[in-house]
Amino acid sequence: MGRIAVITVTYNTPKADIIRLKKEIACLSPQAFIVIDNTHNHNGFAKGVNEGIHQALSLKPKPDQLLIINPDIHFTQLSKKSVQEVSALYDIWGGVINQHGKTYYRGVIDRNNLSGGLSQVRPTTAQYPVDFVSGSCMGIDVAILPRVGLFNETYYMYYEDVELCYRATQKKCTVGITSMIAYDHFENSTHNPKKEYYLTRNRLLFLWQYGNIWQKIHELLTIPKHIKKLL
Repeated sequence: MGRIAVITVTYNTPKADIIRLKKEIACLSPQAFIVIDNTHNHNGFAKGVNEGIHQALSLKPKPDQLLIINPDIHFTQLSKKSVQEVSALYDIWGGVINQHGKTYYRGVIDRNNLSGGLSQVRPTTAQYPVDFVSGSCMGIDVAILPRVGLFNETYYMYYEDVELCYRATQKKCTVGITSMIAYDHFENSTHNPKKEYYLTRNRLLFLWQYGNIWQKIHELLTIPKHIKKLL
């Protein structure tokens, strides 16, 4: 695993949540715990994460791994050994998500229209490749950043994790998950009135950027039901 820097982006986040997270990640002996507060600048998640990455890369010595976590998660299973094992296998990595009473094991991209979603299909191995890792808990090998780049700030929030992982796989990087890391995601963003707008906007942005002609035609056939989400 080497040195690891942990980054979280907050927005009106109670101080108690930051204190709790700091205790939960203590088992990793992080080189730094970087908190980017977006409460007043409204910069968006992607830009906040990038700011945290820049701060992490300015550390001396530079970290080997970055762990990006939401403040609205609670680790139920986390250890230095699990991080060492998964980061040795994958350039971008994550864990199993418990959310709204359901367990999600992987991020899946629908090849019909490039939409991203979470799958409840249980894997048969402890570590396994996936299409994308949720940005609520995402580890990144610092060594891939020069060729992959940072989060795409055009997305502002939502789908920036899908886009980064997709871009990374195009650069021959590996993306995977370990079932030895698990966490509850309370998803405070559920109360965001603009959530549906950004999910729809960014899904279409992702499709326009990476989709082929057939995927775009497939989407055009279903676009009437999405228009009202963008209004």
